[in-house]
Amino acid sequence: MQRANEARRKKDFASAVKILETAAAEIEGSAEIQGLLQLARDEDANFNQRRRVDAAAEEAQRLLSEEEYEQAVSTLEAAMKQAPNDELRVLLTDAKQRVEEFGKKVVIAVGRAQRLLESRKIDEAVAFLESQPKSFARKNEFTAILEKARGEQDTVKSVNATVEKAKEALSKSDFGAAFKIMEACKKSYGETPEIKQAMADLEAKRVLAAKTKLDKAIRDARTLLLARQYAAAMKELAAVEPLVSAATLELQKQYETMKKDASAGMARIQKEVDLGKTIVAGSADSSQTIVSGSYEGAVAPATGGAAAGAAARAAHARPSVAPAYRPAPPPPKKSPVPMIVIAVLAVAALVGGYFAIFNKPSGGGGGAGTSAYIEINAVPWGTVKTVASSKATINVNQETPVRVPLAPGEYTVVVAGPDGDEQTQKVTVTNDSPGSFTPVFEKIDVDKILQSQ
Repeated sequence: MQRANEARRKKDFASAVKILETAAAEIEGSAEIQGLLQLARDEDANFNQRRRVDAAAEEAQRLLSEEEYEQAVSTLEAAMKQAPNDELRVLLTDAKQRVEEFGKKVVIAVGRAQRLLESRKIDEAVAFLESQPKSFARKNEFTAILEKARGEQDTVKSVNATVEKAKEALSKSDFGAAFKIMEACKKSYGETPEIKQAMADLEAKRVLAAKTKLDKAIRDARTLLLARQYAAAMKELAAVEPLVSAATLELQKQYETMKKDASAGMARIQKEVDLGKTIVAGSADSSQTIVSGSYEGAVAPATGGAAAGAAARAAHARPSVAPAYRPAPPPPKKSPVPMIVIAVLAVAALVGGYFAIFNKPSGGGGGAGTSAYIEINAVPWGTVKTVASSKATINVNQETPVRVPLAPGEYTVVVAGPDGDEQTQKVTVTNDSPGSFTPVFEKIDVDKILQSQ
């Protein structure tokens, strides 16, 4: 019994119980030993329970300090089932209250982030969510809103980069490319507010540019059509095609009319070229041919002298005859119609002279064996100086309009204007697509002519 009491003083109740159980087996019927054994057993049970309570309380305190409120509640509830205790009950109540407060904080943070996202303050929303305690990430609703905010942030960055590319194309007046860029962006990211705004801004700029650019293109195309430069007119119209749908109905009608006339003119010229290739006129120099109304002569032979060459040119030249015009009786008021008719007749005479006589360029090149050509005109007129390839240079020195027969290839054309200013253009020539170059030294303002009458 002395040894058992010594173990009890050391709180080694398990050893005391073991000692007393051995003594009770050796000394049967001892009431004193039995009473002390029961006391030791009760002390051992209470000690173990106390130890479990203390361990549960310590673990709960640790979890609460780390804001692991739900785990703290689970630990305390399990300990209460094994060893109901007032201390654990107090801790459990505190843990449950903290869980409730924690949930409210998460709900408030998620609500604020959602409002920021709805107002398209994406960067601010992401910064706010990332500044919250790490423990908030244990809530699914918080992680979901954070992932959503980061995803929208990435999308906005990509959209902004695409918008910058569209603006760069817009700065070059390339509305078609700008719209293609934004349509591809819309297909990738959907119709976000940023994309909607960018598309609206782009459309507004397109409408603003449509009137001025389309009106200018129509005027330039009209001038080119008067000079029979149909390919150049088509090129001028094609450059503003993306703006047509944003223009007024009147401008759209004018555009379609110009385009139709230019297309018909190109087809007509092609037919003339195809037909002209079969016409061969005899002369003192059998290498001379008339192609599509032009005169393409080879170098005259030494025999026969200048008279023979002049005779050959006279034989192949055909006079330009202006169409007969009988004016109507004079109207009671002054009308601009006569001036329009005179202008048209002047252009017709100019073009008729071009197709009637085409003098041979000096310097070689462009012989009868060539299969393509370059048509060169100028506004109001000019002198074709040279047509050069990488291998040779043709000294033309002829006033416009001029057609130079050439082999397919790339050529550099130099034309001097009325004041001597020169313009240079690289032109690619193929059998299927003849080249053309129409430098504008001084624009013809048809409306101004009409208004002056």
